[in-house]
Amino acid sequence: LAHMKNKKYKQAKVLFQRVMKESDDRLWQGRAQYELGHVYYKSREYRSAEKAFDRAFKVYGEPLALFHLGRCAVKRGQDLTAATRFKEFVQRYPNMKGAAEALWQTGMAYQRRGRHRDARKMFLQLAERYSKSEYADQAAWRAGFALYQTRQYTVASKAFLGLAGRTDEAYMRDQAYYWAGKCFQKLGKDE
Repeated sequence: LAHMKNKKYKQAKVLFQRVMKESDDRLWQGRAQYELGHVYYKSREYRSAEKAFDRAFKVYGEPLALFHLGRCAVKRGQDLTAATRFKEFVQRYPNMKGAAEALWQTGMAYQRRGRHRDARKMFLQLAERYSKSEYADQAAWRAGFALYQTRQYTVASKAFLGLAGRTDEAYMRDQAYYWAGKCFQKLGKDE
């Protein structure tokens, strides 16, 4: 792992491959396979990273490898594949570290593809299920914005005002009020 921290990816790659080949300990083999995925990811070799993470998940049962498969798909511009991977991760491991981020990434992937209703669903699920996460307020805002993008201004204004009333973040509150105002403008209500 020292090679990883020092960004000596070639040396780390050789070390992890050696552990997988020479170790009789399945736990060590699985860990090395997972870390090899990180080496490839950090080296921007996303196809190789996907193969390593896929093997770490399917052969060794490493749960976070599924999350990282989603990240690789994002890097390769495969948003719908990423969304599928992230959703599967949340379904299988809803209480694991990364679940809130996986929903966030799913919503963002859908939003990039113009699938605003699907994005909204993911953002709402995140805001409700992981209300204490660092993504919760931003997800609630994105859910409102998805409504705005689909011209559902009345419902969007309510979503933005609801967020403004419950968030502790001044910036998020200002954004929520601003976009509620934009909804009112679209509805012909200058309130």
